[in-house]
Amino acid sequence: MAKKALNKWTAPKSVAPEKIIQFGEGNFLRAFVDWIVWNMNAKTNFNGSVAVVQPIDKGMVEWLNGQD
Repeated sequence: MAKKALNKWTAPKSVAPEKIIQFGEGNFLRAFVDWIVWNMNAKTNFNGSVAVVQPIDKGMVEWLNGQD
């Protein structure tokens, strides 16, 4: 079975204003800190999203942008 790319056409994406600047795109930040933001949106009226800033030359922002 072929893998589908993860992007706005294959997975639903909610639109919320960017309220947090996240310096770094590592696994911990994406798995834990962003999960906290997701919970704040689900359980409160926070209604915010995260903008990721790549802190080093060799980062993952291009790959993340490919996921919309």
